[in-house]
Amino acid sequence: MTLTPEALARVIDHTLLQFDPAEDADAQRRRIEALCREATREGFAAVCVRPVHAAIARRALDALQSSAHLAVVIAFPSERAALRRECAHPTFGGAATADKLAEIAQALADGADELDIVMNLALFQRERAESEWTQTAREWRALTQAAAGRPVKLILETDWHNPDDIAPLCRLAAECGVAMVKTSTGMAIDAPGATPDIIARMGAALAGQSRSVGVKASGGVRSAAQALALLQAGATRLGTSAGPHLLAQLRANASTEAITAAY
Repeated sequence: MTLTPEALARVIDHTLLQFDPAEDADAQRRRIEALCREATREGFAAVCVRPVHAAIARRALDALQSSAHLAVVIAFPSERAALRRECAHPTFGGAATADKLAEIAQALADGADELDIVMNLALFQRERAESEWTQTAREWRALTQAAAGRPVKLILETDWHNPDDIAPLCRLAAECGVAMVKTSTGMAIDAPGATPDIIARMGAALAGQSRSVGVKASGGVRSAAQALALLQAGATRLGTSAGPHLLAQLRANASTEAITAAY
């Protein structure tokens, strides 16, 4: 697989979701505006931000006449948590459906082009015990309908799940109308995040579906070699806060073979 900087840039969601608690609103605004400038300069697919920053990013992208889309996260964790704790007492994606719908409506009003929505781990945990995912599916359908045609990237938090659940989850997501299934939030401490193995598993589950559903690799994507491996495994989009670093690494290498060997 030949990977040029331009081709890599076209599949990156340039992401900024974590801030120092000491940063004031003005400092955060400057960082979001810088994110948008970088996305425009490098030709990234999208910028990915929290709802509180959606309007700022929309204004910045419009002022730059940027081709980058605005992706907004929904029901995203406010802080990082240990994966072990999440497995025992899940909180990620736990907002009520009504709250998620309100967050989606506001994100669309602020100019979102895409929505990255965290699945409700606690709800799924309860339903998994009963071997029936009716409420999970009902919520996913409500969320994709509320997106009003904007692509929904459903964040599964794959490290949290039993590996045997990944394939049926991906197929259910496809049935519910999502545009992509996404590995993780990157907010679970000590979680592997995106790996070639999990990407391949997700892609295989989606093969043969009646409609095309992409796979977004997110969580710990920090090198060009890793990006190449994820794309080779079947990822169609990459979420990372290290986009410019990945492109710099790629440009610094004489060939794709050098990058592959480094992974």
